[in-house]
Amino acid sequence: MVAFILVTMSLFHVFFAPYSEKYLNHKKTYKSIIKNRDLGTINLLEKYQKEINTTLNRDSMVILFDQLIIDYKAHKELTNLQLKEYTTTKKKYI
Repeated sequence: MVAFILVTMSLFHVFFAPYSEKYLNHKKTYKSIIKNRDLGTINLLEKYQKEINTTLNRDSMVILFDQLIIDYKAHKELTNLQLKEYTTTKKKYI
């Protein structure tokens, strides 16, 4: 009788869903965050590439490079913040 109860208790978890509906819906947002991060980086590089190609003055290029670095860091910080928020919410739902 004790063996039957132990085996039954060990299989009791099978009847429950492994993840909640909120967690599964939240998990779907991860790909869009990563896609926006990658597209944002590509857009920044394309924007500055066009400006660099039309600039002949060295001083102007230095200014453009500095601005590119500032914009890239801001974009990276925003994306990292979004990923931290995603991870925090994911941990809450788990």
